[in-house]
Parts: sequence; C-alpha cells; structure tokens
Amino acid sequence: MSRISCEVIQDLLPLYYDKVCSSASRALVEEHLTACAECRELLDQMSGDIALPLPESGSRTSLNARQLEENGLRRIQASWKRSKTFAFVRGFLLAAAACAILYLGYLGLTEWNITRVPSKVIRITEVSQLHNGRIAYHVKMTDGYAVNQVKGVWDDDRLYLVPVRPLIKTRKFADISLANTYDTLNLEQIRANRKAMGKSPDVRAIYYGSPEEPILLWEQGIELPPASAALEAQFQFN
Repeated sequence: MSRISCEVIQDLLPLYYDKVCSSASRALVEEHLTACAECRELLDQMSGDIALPLPESGSRTSLNARQLEENGLRRIQASWKRSKTFAFVRGFLLAAAACAILYLGYLGLTEWNITRVPSKVIRITEVSQLHNGRIAYHVKMTDGYAVNQVKGVWDDDRLYLVPVRPLIKTRKFADISLANTYDTLNLEQIRANRKAMGKSPDVRAIYYGSPEEPILLWEQGIELPPASAALEAQFQFN
C-alpha cells in the first residue's frame, strides 16, 4: 500500500487526538507516526500539558494548525449533513412505498372486479326476442349491491355472462349500474366474433351467471316470446 501523505495524516490528527476517528483511520495514523518525525512533533504539541506560545504570524506550523482545525470541523459538518440527507431520503422513500402499497391495496379491495356474483342473488326477467332478432332481458341483483362489469366466459360452444364486483361491495349507483338494467344479445355478432377468432361460429346456449350456477337465457331450438312494445321502443335505435 502506498505511503499516506503528511497532509492527510495532519488532517486526521485532531480526530486521532480526541479519539473520535475510526479504528481504520487510527491504524493509518499510528503507522505513519512511526516513520514521520514532523507529524509526531505536531502530535506532541497537541498533547503537551503546557500551553505553547502562539507561533509567529505566517509561520508554517501556525498555518498547519489552523488548517487542521478547519479541515476537521468541515469534515465533521459534511458528514453530519450527509447523514441527515441520507436519513431524509430514506424516510421519504419508505413513506412513498408504504403509501403506494396502501393505495394499491385500496384499489384491489374497492375497484378490481374479481369476485363473481352468486346466482342466488341474480334475477332474470322479461327474456324475449326483439323484432330485429336480438334477445332482450332484464337483470337485477337482489342483494342491492352494484355491478360494474360482466365477463364473457366460453366453455366450448356455451357462453356464460358472469357479473363480477370488487371484494368490498358498494350500494352506490346500484339501481343504475349493471346490477339493475335491460340488455340485449346479438347472436349474429357473437357468431361473427367467434369466427374471426378462428373458432367454430356455433353457439349452443347462453347463460347468465358463473358456469357453476348458470341461469339459462337462450339455447338452440328454444322459441322466445316476442318483446313487448315498451322493450321494442327502448331498443329501437340499437
């Protein structure tokens, strides 16, 4: 290892004398002092019991002493500032991470539609066929909670319309959401979409609810009653 310069050692002497430097720095100073008479003399002056007279103004020793003191103070101040800055940044990052986790958890519980609505609270009425061939129906969730999404799940040639909601349910807008609405099914469009996906266009049946608890809306061969005039008027522009 290359020899440490006197200037560096003299910067460390005040910390070495006050016994506040690290063990590694202390070892470096002691190793240097064994071979440097000038630095040993400077340490002896700092350790003397009798106060020494002030050196003449402008002398090298006076300048070195003042420089040592100033450098030592500057190093301590810089280290303290770095510690404060590091602690602040670390605290800020930890707080930001905690807030992000809480926010994502909130979204997961209140916004992500991952819970299927049980069929026992689904009521399907007014299933009928419009003049344009579409199937119309009314759906209502009898538990009074809102539904914001209905997912289409295929099982071979059977389609299941599965309503889903977040883990934390809400009654807000339940009467005007998918939990209480009229809707239609366009069989021709459904067949065209399957054909575009490279699948057979055949559709045997359509259900509302999960595959485990399906409610039949339509199946091949079934003859639905014609829709009422009110339903025809409601969907005349669709």
